[in-house]
Amino acid sequence: MLRYQYNTYKIRDQNEADLLADPNPFALVVLTVKTALKSKSLHKDELLDLKLSLAKGLLNSHLSKSKVRRLLTFLRYYVRLENQQQMINLNKRLIS
Repeated sequence: MLRYQYNTYKIRDQNEADLLADPNPFALVVLTVKTALKSKSLHKDELLDLKLSLAKGLLNSHLSKSKVRRLLTFLRYYVRLENQQQMINLNKRLIS
């Protein structure tokens, strides 16, 4: 009998504050996925604020520019905003 055994990692069970404080870039990926899971129950302004805080956390991290760019791209496509105006608002708020 062949049996496979895997470790599991439950994203919904992860603490957001711990993920934000973790220097490991994978923590931000997990936080992005957790945000996407929650996005269905959030108001569009709350989702925009969450995405903004994730992006600012990346920009203020110790990571290289290339890693930050790749993670921001992941964030952009994984957590979708409803319309183009929200993307414009996000970009304006990131610049300021």
